[in-house]
Amino acid sequence: MKFLSLFLLLITVPALSQSSKLDHSIFDQNDGLELDRILAMEFDDEGFLWLGGTNQDVRKIILNDTELALQRFNGSIFHTIPLPVVQPPLTLVSHIYKREDGLFYVVAQSEEEHLYLFDPLSLEFSEIEMGDTDKGLVSCSNVFRYKDKDYLLTQEASTITLNVLTKDAVLVPQFSFQNKDHRFLLESSTKFLPFDDFCLIGDDNFPLTLLDWEGNVLKEFQPETFRADRGSNVSKFWLKEIFTVGNKQFTFPYKSQQLHSINVDSQTIQPENEFVPEDENINTVQDAHGNHLIVSVSDDGVISFFETSEERIELKYRFAAFDENPAVKLISQDLTKDLWIGTSSNQLHHFKFPSEKIRNFLMGSSIRAIHHLDGPNYLVATEADGWYNINTETQEQKPFPLKEANKLFIPNSSRNMILEGDSLWSNHGGSVIRVNVATGVARSYKHFPILCLERLNDSLLVYGTKGYKLMGFNTHTRAHRELATTDSLEVYDVSISRNKEFILGGTDLGLLVFNTKTSEARLLETSSGLEDEFILMVDRLVDSQFLLGTRSGKLIRFDAASETFETLYEDPLKAGIATVLQDGDSYWINTFNGLVVYDSKNNSSVRYSKKDGLSDNEANRYSALKRGDEMLVGTINGLNYFRPSQLNPRKIEASLVLLKVKNYDGDLGEMVDNFNRVKLDQEKRIVLTAENKSFEIDYSLTHNIDAMPISYRYRLDGDPWTDLGTQSSLRFSNFATGRFNLEIEALDFSGNKIGESLEIPIISKDFFYKTWWFYLLVLFLASILFFYLLKQASLKSRLQQRFSEALMFSQERERTRIAGELHDSVGQQLTLIKKKAQNADHDEISALTHKALEEVRGISRGLYPAVLKQLGLTESIEQLIYDLDEETSMFFSADIDNIDDLLNEKESLNFYRFIQESFNNIVKHSQATSVDVTIKRRSRGFTAKIEDNGIGFSVSEKEKQNSLGLKTLSERIRILGGTLTLESTPNGGTRIIADIK
Repeated sequence: MKFLSLFLLLITVPALSQSSKLDHSIFDQNDGLELDRILAMEFDDEGFLWLGGTNQDVRKIILNDTELALQRFNGSIFHTIPLPVVQPPLTLVSHIYKREDGLFYVVAQSEEEHLYLFDPLSLEFSEIEMGDTDKGLVSCSNVFRYKDKDYLLTQEASTITLNVLTKDAVLVPQFSFQNKDHRFLLESSTKFLPFDDFCLIGDDNFPLTLLDWEGNVLKEFQPETFRADRGSNVSKFWLKEIFTVGNKQFTFPYKSQQLHSINVDSQTIQPENEFVPEDENINTVQDAHGNHLIVSVSDDGVISFFETSEERIELKYRFAAFDENPAVKLISQDLTKDLWIGTSSNQLHHFKFPSEKIRNFLMGSSIRAIHHLDGPNYLVATEADGWYNINTETQEQKPFPLKEANKLFIPNSSRNMILEGDSLWSNHGGSVIRVNVATGVARSYKHFPILCLERLNDSLLVYGTKGYKLMGFNTHTRAHRELATTDSLEVYDVSISRNKEFILGGTDLGLLVFNTKTSEARLLETSSGLEDEFILMVDRLVDSQFLLGTRSGKLIRFDAASETFETLYEDPLKAGIATVLQDGDSYWINTFNGLVVYDSKNNSSVRYSKKDGLSDNEANRYSALKRGDEMLVGTINGLNYFRPSQLNPRKIEASLVLLKVKNYDGDLGEMVDNFNRVKLDQEKRIVLTAENKSFEIDYSLTHNIDAMPISYRYRLDGDPWTDLGTQSSLRFSNFATGRFNLEIEALDFSGNKIGESLEIPIISKDFFYKTWWFYLLVLFLASILFFYLLKQASLKSRLQQRFSEALMFSQERERTRIAGELHDSVGQQLTLIKKKAQNADHDEISALTHKALEEVRGISRGLYPAVLKQLGLTESIEQLIYDLDEETSMFFSADIDNIDDLLNEKESLNFYRFIQESFNNIVKHSQATSVDVTIKRRSRGFTAKIEDNGIGFSVSEKEKQNSLGLKTLSERIRILGGTLTLESTPNGGTRIIADIK
């Protein structure tokens, strides 16, 4: 049978769009979309979506500095990537095509067309030479792939050339042909349709042309529609949309709602009568897996999705999506999961398709009780939107209206549906209601708001309340009655033992056990072995055994006969358990954070979530039903229908990558964005300048543009984690100075880590005068200066000492010389005068001469103590003491060791002068009556002490007066390498101690 005969249009009922409501997201300029018109879209190898198009601010007639750019989208953030700067500026990106190696071909336009090879990681553009512009305007088509080769049509003047684009981005011509009958310019609408023996080339400017692979024109299709004198009602015949189903090519010609097929054998294009969409705006999209969609948009913005296969074309979804009828661009990585639509009205639309394995119903409604009617038909109660009939095969859903006293009403909070004959017992708020299944006629029996409802026997319903009582309702007498007082409890769920002996109630404070025979009610708490007292659900297993689900995620088995508890499962996320369905050894645990399948045999678990097709992660209580190999699970946002054997959790194969770093560039003096992934990976760190320590980073999981439930967290240097939620950017306004390690993790909705952590070293610089190395440098320079000054001071001190020594020795030499002159010259002259006076008997002159001679000899001895050489130092000091004792009224006592061998001649003279000057000071100033002199040898050196009992003086005052005598004494001892200590107080005598080493 030919493929054409298999095309059928399946028009579904209007309820289809309700049962399969799509998850529809819209992104616009408020989200960072800068392109006013999206004309090109492509996914890179990491699953990020790249957009190209036009911006109203970037036009030839608009004067501004805005430049056109590409945009990269990771599912939450748009990154703007600059295009090459050319003159005149680029105003449009018409095509983005991904090569097999992951690089892009980008077609952009200014006043002429440009073809670039673009690396989405390094963001480098390389322009590809397309032809000689001197021969005429050069333009090109989109890039097409055929038999593992990339093809590009280029145009120079009226010549069109088919080229192969090599891996080196070089154009290799295959053939050329001319069309001089029409003025045309190749563009993104130009189609290249290759076959084994021929190819089709055409667009809206010249007729569709059939050529062989040598470039010979074999045929033109409806060339008359391109004539200038054609009628105004005649549309050009060119192929707007082309798609492949199986091995056959199909097309929608321009302004035609008629589907056509391309017959390779007859080389004709023929209409297909079976499928004619209602809307003129028809677009097609095909993914890498061979899936295909036809998408049409009506004038009032209603979008229709048609799924194609070799058997049929089927309307899958139809609903209002746009405010108008925009031009659209379509792309998808997997059409079984989602579709991206870029529009001409500054919008990017994302449509998530329901899972084929999990069917969603009543999206937007919180689900409560579920009751099987017959076959695939179920009656489903919602929290606030009433009851619905659901058909799981046709996916039809329609309201089940209820009426009482001929008035319609919408039931709410229906916790259960219990069949009795042709009626259902349920609840509506604070009333027990009886509903005729066939007519929807209801009767209410109001008493108190009901939290849970269960049947005890043929005549009694049991329901729990909040802070009131455990109640019973007799379905025969229609009377409410109290079973037990529970005014301190909230009874969330009730269940009945198989022998009807026990009613178990899950409460916020423990497990309520009511004995129907004795009417005794007891509350079992943690003291009874219950690990979590907050019980959300109770279901009977077998006989007297029950399953309890708690708020903290514990699944507990309870034996009512022995009153023992056994914890079967603990949820790692501590998510409350709403309902549980058992399937062999597996428990399907519907929690407030996903559906967990726990295999009790091998103690393993798997968690399902929205990413796997669930309508919501949070299950609702009282809303789970298993029938054969089918399960229905209600959530706070819709009902899920599936077969457990067909479910497999979706694996997240993604890695966390750094997409952008924005920090301060000291050379430019401004904040700069860095999107170059290659450079970011090479640098492997972020350096912050001292002038501005603010920075911002964007990060994302690869292959997660459909925004699976992911959260992020970060920490610095191993500190506690900080949760970021779904935020995929991180900003620091004033980072601390130092070296840090920033670590970011991505977590799935279960809290499990996805991939490897993103670790980024942060080097935050400080001003140079605040850095440790600056302080070290200052300390080093200060140390050098200190040691220099110290050395200079030491040198100055040594120079002063040398000068002082030289001065003293010079004085001694001068004294010696003068003493010699006095002795040898003056002394001799006086001696001669004395002798002459004696010879002449001039006694008076002789006496005066003798006196003068003695004074000269005394002066000479004072200037140079000749006795020092004659007697030695020790005896010279003793002689000096003896002379003073004889010549003055003072009493001198001495205890002197021999120190002649300790000092050389110069040193001996210097020390002798010290002793001499000390005695002179005592004689002149002290008014002492006794003087004690002690000189004692030590192991190294000696100590000299001179002590008198004179009037003393204030040492500090003398130092302030800069006493020359004291300085001289101190200097003499310093020259000898010793230290001088002077002790004196007014009226307390004076002690001079010289310690010479």
